[in-house]
Amino acid sequence: MLSAHLALIALLNAAPTDSPSRPVCRDARDCNVAGTRALGSGRMAAAQEAFEAEVRFAWCEGDTAGLVLAHNNLALLALRRGEPLRARLWSDVALKLDARSPAALYNARSANERIARLSPAQGVSGTYSSSAGDPLINEVRVHELAGNRMRFELWASGAFSCVDMGHHMGGASGIVAFNGRDAVWETQDFGDRCRLLFSFGPDELTVRQEGSPADCGFGNRVYADGTYRRTSRQAPQFTPGVSGTR
Repeated sequence: MLSAHLALIALLNAAPTDSPSRPVCRDARDCNVAGTRALGSGRMAAAQEAFEAEVRFAWCEGDTAGLVLAHNNLALLALRRGEPLRARLWSDVALKLDARSPAALYNARSANERIARLSPAQGVSGTYSSSAGDPLINEVRVHELAGNRMRFELWASGAFSCVDMGHHMGGASGIVAFNGRDAVWETQDFGDRCRLLFSFGPDELTVRQEGSPADCGFGNRVYADGTYRRTSRQAPQFTPGVSGTR
C-alpha cells in the first residue's frame, strides 16, 4: 500500500499542467473586464477564474500594473466572500508590487479591520497559502492532532509556462511530531534525503525545503520553500484517498 505522500504525489503528477482547458479571457485587460462583470453579478466562481487568469496574463506580459490590479481584484473578491485572511494575502502581494497602490492600501486596511473582529485563533489548524506575485501558488493544509502531532498536506507548484499557461505540481502529506511551533517531515523514497521544516507564527508558516525537487518527489522545478499566510482558520478538507498516515 502506498504511503500517504506517495499517493498524493502520484495524484498530483498525473497531469503536468493545472490550467483550464479553455481560457476564460484573451488577455489581462479582457480578464479584468470579465472578472469585474462576474463579481458585479454575484458569480463568485467565474470572477475568481477570470482574476486568476488575469494574474497569469499580466505576468506573461511583464505588466506590473496589471499584476497589482489583478491581485487587488482577488483581494476584493475575498472581502466580498467574507474571507479577510485571504484578502490580506492578496492585498499584501499587491503592496509588495506597488507600496503606494491606493486600492491595495484600502483592501489591506479593510482586511485587517475584519480580521480584528474574528475570534482569536486556536492553535495552528487551517489553510496557509504562499504567493510571490507570479502565477504560482503553494498551499499547506494543517490540522493539529492529539498527542503532540500534526497532520499536513502540501501542494507546491513550479515551472510555469507562458506558452500553455500550465505548470507542474507536486506534493507531500503525513502525520508528524509537533511541539506547538515546529515540525519536520522527511523521506528518502525518491533518492537522497528530503526534509520539510515547518515553523509557525501568528497566522504564518515558514517552510524550508532541504533536498532537490527530485529528492522530494515534487517534479520539475517545484519548490515548497517560502513564507505562507494563513488564509483560513477552519479545519481543512484533505484530499480524498490520502489518509495522512505513514
